[in-house]
Amino acid sequence: MSEVNPQGTLPHPCDGPLFRTWTPTDYLLKVQEEVGEMGEAYRKLREAVRRKAGEEELARLKADVAWEATDSKTAIEGFLASLGVDAQAREEFQKNVNASNATRDGKRRFRE
Repeated sequence: MSEVNPQGTLPHPCDGPLFRTWTPTDYLLKVQEEVGEMGEAYRKLREAVRRKAGEEELARLKADVAWEATDSKTAIEGFLASLGVDAQAREEFQKNVNASNATRDGKRRFRE
């Protein structure tokens, strides 16, 4: 089920029978929903940091943010797939975006 490349596991778009009737608009709305959930998870983390929460709570909240961010990436993959952008093309777009970002702003976007 998961797509694997040399750099790790790629998000797998939700494209099973449950989503058979979804349009690209439906997928884009799902992206917005998931990004909203990521923002809410991050808001909770920031609040916990402000009130100096314990390490256990902070670790749980960071994991929540990571989960929601990953869920957002998956929703975006579904949106792209709904537009007919296959896995190989999505990976190629990502490589090109990474390469572009690596050279922009005096090559200061990525750590050396």
